[in-house]
Amino acid sequence: AASSVLILPFLISLTAAALIPADLTVVTDSLTQKHGAACLDGTNPGYYYAPANSTAMNTTWVLYFKGGGWCYDLDSCASRASSELGTTNLTAKTFEFAEGPFSNDPAINPDLAGAHRVLLWYCDGASFTGSVARPVVVDGKPIHFRGKHNLDAILEDLSTRYSLGDATDVLVSGGSAGGLAAFLHADYVRSQLSSSVKRYKVAPGSGFFMLHSEADGSPTYPNEMENVFRMQNSSGGVNQACLGGEAVDWHCIFGPVAWKYITSPIFPLQSVLDSWQMGNIYPRTWKTCTTNHFDNCSSSEIDGLNLFAQAVMSNATGSATFRRDGNGGFWHSCLMHVGEQGKGWQQYKINGVSMQQGFSKWWQSASTEPASSHTYTQTAFLSTDTPHQSNPSC
Repeated sequence: AASSVLILPFLISLTAAALIPADLTVVTDSLTQKHGAACLDGTNPGYYYAPANSTAMNTTWVLYFKGGGWCYDLDSCASRASSELGTTNLTAKTFEFAEGPFSNDPAINPDLAGAHRVLLWYCDGASFTGSVARPVVVDGKPIHFRGKHNLDAILEDLSTRYSLGDATDVLVSGGSAGGLAAFLHADYVRSQLSSSVKRYKVAPGSGFFMLHSEADGSPTYPNEMENVFRMQNSSGGVNQACLGGEAVDWHCIFGPVAWKYITSPIFPLQSVLDSWQMGNIYPRTWKTCTTNHFDNCSSSEIDGLNLFAQAVMSNATGSATFRRDGNGGFWHSCLMHVGEQGKGWQQYKINGVSMQQGFSKWWQSASTEPASSHTYTQTAFLSTDTPHQSNPSC
C-alpha cells in the first residue's frame, strides 16, 4: 500500500457560502413510460442537477447516488413509499452539495468544483436494483419496485435534457446505500455513456457493507438483504459478471462481492469500523462500546472489532480488484458513516495524507498506474490500551 499507520445517511451541510443549490428535475413522462420507471409510490423518478460553472469543466460530470438505507419487507416499503425516500412528490425543490468530490468549493474539492453535479434521488429502497414487472399491493396501496429502470430513465433524461451525452470525464460516487449503488452499477453506468467519455472513475463512499453475522452469530443483515434482493427481483440490477460468477445470486447485492467483478477504475472511501455497520451488522449490540471513539469498549470487544476490521480488509485485499492498475482506495478506522460527505473528507488521514488528497492524486492519475501508488491502509485499527483508536486523525 502507498501508506500505513501504528479508515443512515444524509449529506452533511457546510456553511452557505460553500454550497451551491441544485434544482430538482423530475424525469419526463415519456422517458418514465419508456423505461417503466417508478418510485415506490409510482411517481416519476428524479434527480438534482447543478450545471458546470466554467468552460474548462463543461464536459466533466459527477454522478452521485443518494443514500438512505433499504426497506427489507413489504410493510416497510409501503411505509417508505409515503416518505421522501419513496416518492418525488415530497422532495425539496433544491438540494445543496456539501463536502467530498461533489462540493463546488475549490478549497474543498480542487479537482471537481465547477463540474456538472447530479444527485440521483433514491426512491426505490434497493440501491437502484429492483425490477418487478407489476406493482405489489400492500394494504390497498400499489408499491413499485423499479429501481434499475429509474437509473436508466435518469441517465437518458440527463443526456437528452442536459449534456451528459457530451461528457469526457465522469466520476460516479455515492454515500451509504448510494455508495453501495456505486459499487453495484460501476460498470453498468459506464456502458450507458457515450464514447466521448475518456476518463471514467468510481469512488463509492461508505458502501462496503459486509456480508457478516452479528456478534452472537445471527445472520440478521444478510437475511435482510436477501429479502431485498428476492422481493425486488434485483438480479438484473446487480453486476452481471458477479451474477454469473457467484454460486449464490443474492450475494451480488453486497459491495464486497460485487467488488471482485468491477473492471472500472475504483477508489473506495471506506471506514473498516463504519458506525452504521457497528449498529446494524456487527456487533449490532455493544451499544456503549461502539460510540465515542470506542472509549468504553472492553478488551474482548476490542478484539472482536479488530477481527471485523480485518475481515473488511480481507474482503478488499482478497480480490484482484485491490491490486489492479488504475485502482486505489482509502481504508481508515474512524468510527463514522459517510464522513467523506463531511469533515472526514479533509480531516481523516493515513500517514499524513488526507482522504481528499489521496482521492485527488488518484483522480488525476493515469489508469495504468499501479494500485499500490493510490491505496491507503492501516496496519493497526484498535488498541487494547487507551486511547483505543489507532488513527489520531479520527
